[in-house]
Amino acid sequence: MRQYIYSLFLFLFLFGIDRYVKSVFVAGYELDGSCISLTLAYNTGVAFSSFQFLGSYLKYIQMAVLSIFIFYIFKQKLYRVFCFPIVLLFYRGS
Repeated sequence: MRQYIYSLFLFLFLFGIDRYVKSVFVAGYELDGSCISLTLAYNTGVAFSSFQFLGSYLKYIQMAVLSIFIFYIFKQKLYRVFCFPIVLLFYRGS
């Protein structure tokens, strides 16, 4: 049970940091350095627009795949073994 609580806190912590950084860049923050520039860019496609033809249906397909993945993880009890990698995987999908 403790592992689940730690995982939930890790997910919420990473999710919160991610949302904060995104909100800072949406508010207009930019950093131009000599080597790298941090600038907000909107990606309108998935995997370099290879699935752009799906349009608004893509989010429903992603939700279905994610639901199947979650069901499989809990049915096979993989969450107990691979707790940390699964949390990071779900965090990046959010």
